[in-house]
Amino acid sequence: MSAIKPLVLQANAFIKMIHWMAEFANFDKIMQPNWVEAMGIIFCKDTPEKYVIADAAGITSGNLVYVETSPQQVAEITRIEEQLRKNDANLRI
Repeated sequence: MSAIKPLVLQANAFIKMIHWMAEFANFDKIMQPNWVEAMGIIFCKDTPEKYVIADAAGITSGNLVYVETSPQQVAEITRIEEQLRKNDANLRI
């Protein structure tokens, strides 16, 4: 059984998440009935001491109820992962 470790959300990943979400649900710019589901991915590292959310990327949006990904978006996820893993082979989606 593995030990419970802290989760660290790095600032750059948090900022990317907030920016992506604000494009689809934002009190200042979008009326609430027009909010939609959005999906992104996070890139994490498992270190001996902690889990680290090191990066994030917005991928797609849907409607009020659900979101889907296309084959092109899945390919984009793979491209982003490959690019990030060039700098850090320990990153995982």
